[in-house]
Amino acid sequence: MMSRIKKNKASLLILFFLFLLLGTFVFAQSLEVEYPAVPGTTLPAEPTLPEYVRYIYNFSIIVAGLVAFFSLVYGGFRYLTSVGSPVAMADARSQIFAGILGLVILLASFLILTILNPQLAVFRLAKEPLPVLEMPEIPEIEIAEATYFMQELPVGALIEMLLEEDRLNEIKNIVEETRRLSEEVKNKAGDLVAELANCSCDRTSPDPATCDPGEPCPDIVCVGDPCDRVKVNERKAELEVAIQALENWLKSGELYLSQFKKEAAKLELAAYLLEETIYPLNYDNLLEVKQVILTAGGDVKIVPFSIYGQTVRGGPDSANFYIDLSDLPSGIILPPFNGPSPLAACDECEIPLRDINVVVTGLGGNEAAKDHYAGLYPAGGVKADCDGMDCWDYVIQWAKNNGWNPVFMLALWGEESGFDPDGWCDIVKLDCDVLGVVDCPGGGDLLSQLECFPVIDENCKDPATGEPICRPPGGSENTDFCAFMRCYSGGDSCSLLHNPNFFPDLYKLYTEMVAPDTLGYPEGKCVSDQALPADVTCPLWPGSFDITCGWGCYAGHRGTDFGKCGLGYWGQPVYAVDSGVVNPINGSECGLGVSLITENGTFIYCHFLNWSDIIAPGIEVGKGELLGFTNSTGHVEPPGLLGSHLHFGAIIGGVYYDPETLGIQCIDEADYCF
Repeated sequence: MMSRIKKNKASLLILFFLFLLLGTFVFAQSLEVEYPAVPGTTLPAEPTLPEYVRYIYNFSIIVAGLVAFFSLVYGGFRYLTSVGSPVAMADARSQIFAGILGLVILLASFLILTILNPQLAVFRLAKEPLPVLEMPEIPEIEIAEATYFMQELPVGALIEMLLEEDRLNEIKNIVEETRRLSEEVKNKAGDLVAELANCSCDRTSPDPATCDPGEPCPDIVCVGDPCDRVKVNERKAELEVAIQALENWLKSGELYLSQFKKEAAKLELAAYLLEETIYPLNYDNLLEVKQVILTAGGDVKIVPFSIYGQTVRGGPDSANFYIDLSDLPSGIILPPFNGPSPLAACDECEIPLRDINVVVTGLGGNEAAKDHYAGLYPAGGVKADCDGMDCWDYVIQWAKNNGWNPVFMLALWGEESGFDPDGWCDIVKLDCDVLGVVDCPGGGDLLSQLECFPVIDENCKDPATGEPICRPPGGSENTDFCAFMRCYSGGDSCSLLHNPNFFPDLYKLYTEMVAPDTLGYPEGKCVSDQALPADVTCPLWPGSFDITCGWGCYAGHRGTDFGKCGLGYWGQPVYAVDSGVVNPINGSECGLGVSLITENGTFIYCHFLNWSDIIAPGIEVGKGELLGFTNSTGHVEPPGLLGSHLHFGAIIGGVYYDPETLGIQCIDEADYCF
């Protein structure tokens, strides 16, 4: 009972002490009380509540430590003076243990709150303000009032063109048919070998059949054929037919595979430029950059993506990119593709343009073909409404009424726009002329284009003679069909280079719709076996140059260098060896130069001083036109003007040719410096 009273008194005493202490804190500012310094905490002149709490905490630790210490000393004193009294000694030991335990608890709390996690002893009423960071000054970007040329890289459109379903189906068909025909050749060869294995001397007779007794027997020879010659000849003929069928099939598929390789080369070039460019822009970025440049008084021009003379546009597509022409990587040359030139075959190919009796006989007939193309081009207009009937049937009816081959008109429609009816071509996601008739007053939709088509036909004829304007003098060097195709593609220039795929793609569609050996099937040689060098003119002034470095004069040199032995060859005019389309080159190896894409091959020029005024991406030039002047830009040996020369290379059918083998007279007559 007495122990409980003592504890209650002690508790009241402690509460009274804390009350007095807190009251002092409350009136501290008005009474200007100076608090004693406590180790670890010093109250400022105007303390806050968290600082008071920290002060009380440290003060309490010190007081509690002193109490525990004096309790330990007092317990020891009691223990020493209680000898002979077991009860008193036990009580003293308990007090000593309690003092030690109190010191341990105090020490543990101190370590936890000050060493292991000091934040537990921090009392905050509000978050501390974040430090203010001084932002560095960003210099204002100055945009010159100039025109910026941005090269378009239509990656998305190129992927769609390469992997379009009908293209992949055609390749699958080529592979499967090649496998079947190859297996047929293998089987026929096996039949011939098996028949030859049946050959035996049992089928022959000895000569002489007998020998006279007593006389020496002469040498015996076999008389007759050891093989069944009729069956052997049959097996041989079957093998020859199988081999010829395989050869014909491979030749027919070669052109299509060549087109696929060209499409793949386009995508490869775009991907390479995109990978090597430092700051490519997507379509949204381009709009933002263009707005900034226009605001600053400049302008932005988009350079279409052109390769092999064909232009591919991307439009507002997230997979469409743009790069600054000045940011192009060095050494860019159009990648060659392996395969025959599809253009030279046009001159020997004939399709009856004016035969209105030609009907769709391929793909199972007219209705099956209509369903086929409606499935291949679900966004097209094969079965769209054209004046109350399917557009497919409308084109056929229009062609018959206006004196044109109906299947040719269908193929032209499919090649130009993928059978689009309304002038918005889903293939390229852009406005288009669905039959390729530009500047048609009615617009680009199918009905308007058909109304304008006869005007194109009239423009492709000589008003005086009525003959095609794209037929060479003499009238025997190309067909009516090719003359029309050349005019339709290139106008007065009669060039197919504006779209090299125009003829082969239209030919493919047409031969899908018209079965072999039926009315209207193409006649003549419509597929090239190979691309032959053309009779081209001289790239420099004849007699003004020597051959300073020929084909392979060092590893990787695929061309011929023209200059003057031991001297520089600076400022000499350079000419187009053939008519075609030019694209500028600006790289660390080639320096300034051009690639000239012609129907007969691609020609590479390097180390120009500058370009002539006519040079721009995709510009068509005539044979003999000035391209630029020789210099030492790029990598030349020796460096500087002493090493100035013209590097000239030729790519024909995807293969690099030695220019000295092309039969160009001025090159044949040039002297060597080595």
